[in-house]
Amino acid sequence: MLRTNCASWLGLISVVLLVGVSTTGAQEFRNAGFEDSIVPTGSFLYRPTSPQVIWTGTDNWGLANGPGPWGSGGHTGQQHAFLQTYNSPGMGSSISQAVGDFDPGSAYVIDYWMARRNGNSGGNDGTLLTVKVNNSEVIVDNELSAGDGIWLPYTSRAFRASGEFQVFTFSVPSSNRDRTLLLDDLSIRLLQVGDANRDGAFDSSDLAAVFAVGKYNLDVDAGWSDGDWNGDNRFGTADLIVAMQTGQYEKSQATQVPEPSGGVLSLLGFVVVCCRRR
Repeated sequence: MLRTNCASWLGLISVVLLVGVSTTGAQEFRNAGFEDSIVPTGSFLYRPTSPQVIWTGTDNWGLANGPGPWGSGGHTGQQHAFLQTYNSPGMGSSISQAVGDFDPGSAYVIDYWMARRNGNSGGNDGTLLTVKVNNSEVIVDNELSAGDGIWLPYTSRAFRASGEFQVFTFSVPSSNRDRTLLLDDLSIRLLQVGDANRDGAFDSSDLAAVFAVGKYNLDVDAGWSDGDWNGDNRFGTADLIVAMQTGQYEKSQATQVPEPSGGVLSLLGFVVVCCRRR
């Protein structure tokens, strides 16, 4: 049963009518597409050390350029990174990079393209990718896949910047089989407050999602996707007020306007529905 406090919601509407703030920004990986390297066309290189590579990693990571044993090329461009764990029990494969200019306390996600490569040892079903920010996991992907080198887009869970600099690590565990992942076009995206489903907009679908979880005004831990947008590990009225103060409810990314208009009316309609479902 969806439970809401109508008085809190109506108070929130008044906040929206008075306040509107637009914020945008993004941090970037260097060499995010792995195009800056010294790998010859049609070849690959383990542990590239050229200064323009930027990334650092374990012994069994590398860069590939164009058609070859690692596939037909990157998602965009000819080059991509690979994380290989073939015949490496006890040793996984990883790459890392430190990125700066974060706003401490703000929420971000990592968008990336990944492919799984079939190996000579029977494919790489069950390949596991872990993405960490300052040693805290933001995604563990254990999708079963036959590989075939098909590039697919992925988005990490939301994470809050703990300081100006963050260290990002992409890794796969050790294996006796050929479980190689290919990575390309990595990016970091600042989330709008209220964007629970991480699709780049704050709208009624986000409100429906967080209320469906059922943690509103309960003394239970909540994350970004549960409605905790002010960082106190709870979902309550304060989170809704913070989200509405941005002025981005029902606003497209292309036309972020601080004045509330149709979005407020949509929100009011959503509030009425919620109150009727108490």
